Amino acid sequence: MHMLVRPELLADALRGREGARMGPMQRMRGTMITYRVDIVIPARDEQVLLPRALASVERSIAVAADHLRAPQALSRRSPTCVPGVALDPGALDARVTVVADRCSDGTVAVARRHAHRVLEVRADSVGDARHRGCAAPWGPGSELGAGGGPDGAGSAGSLLLATDADSTVPEHWVIEHLRHREDGAEAVAGTVAVADWDERDAGLAERYRIEYARRDDHVHGANLGISREAYGALGGFRALPVGEDQDLIDRCRASGRRVDTCSSAPVVTSARRAARAPDGFSDYLNALELT
Repeated sequence: MHMLVRPELLADALRGREGARMGPMQRMRGTMITYRVDIVIPARDEQVLLPRALASVERSIAVAADHLRAPQALSRRSPTCVPGVALDPGALDARVTVVADRCSDGTVAVARRHAHRVLEVRADSVGDARHRGCAAPWGPGSELGAGGGPDGAGSAGSLLLATDADSTVPEHWVIEHLRHREDGAEAVAGTVAVADWDERDAGLAERYRIEYARRDDHVHGANLGISREAYGALGGFRALPVGEDQDLIDRCRASGRRVDTCSSAPVVTSARRAARAPDGFSDYLNALELT
C-alpha cells in the first residue's frame, strides 16, 4: 500500500490565514496571499483504491504549494492550457473531504487516517454525495478527520475540486485548476484517461481512444473544478443518479459564467467492470466493449 503523508503535518505546512478577497483566487493578510482549495471525493466501499487516490491528491497539493512558493522557478515544469497565466507567490490552504456513502468495508478507516475530514452519509445518489461534501461547513459543528482546519469554506475566493475514489490525479492537477481560475474561469471541465485495461477486452483501449477524441467537451466528476461563489449561486450538484457533473457544468454555462475545458491535466480513472454509480463511466465502457 502506498505510504501517505500524514495529513496533520501536510495541513500545518499548507494551511494559510483568512483574509480579504484580492482577486479570483487570492486573499491577503498583511502581505501573505492565500489560495484556498477544497477537494471532495465521494467513496462507496473503496478501501482498496482510495489510498492511491488520496496519495495522488496529497502529492498534487504538495506540488502546488511548492509552485506557489516560487512560481517563476517552477512555471515551466508542468503542461498547461493557459500558458500566459502567472500566479503570484503565496500560501496554499488545501483540505480534503471524503464522503463515505453507506460503506461496509474499511473505507472510513482509510479516509480518517489520510483525509482532513470524513463525512459518513447515506446519500440518495452520487450527486447527493458530492453536494454534501461540497456544501458541508468547516468548524466545530462539522465532523472532522485528521488535520481538519478552521471554518471558512464559504469565502469568496475559494475553489472546489471534485475527483473520485477510483482515480488518481496528476501532480500538476491542483496548480492547473488554480491557473484557470486565476485566468477568470468560473469552472473547469477536465479530461480523464485509463492506464490499466487488464480487466477489459484487448481492443477496447483503442476504441475508447477513438471515441473520446471525437469530442472536446467532456465533463467528468473525476476532474472538475468550480469556484465556490459559482457553486453556491447555482445551487451545487443536484441529487441525480447520473450526470450530476454534466448538469452542473450546463447550468454554469447557461448562467453566462465562463467554463474552460482542460486536457493538460487528465485524471487517470479505473476501467473496472463493476460500476459504483449506475450509467457512469464503468457502464459506458461496458457498452463500448460490446460494439
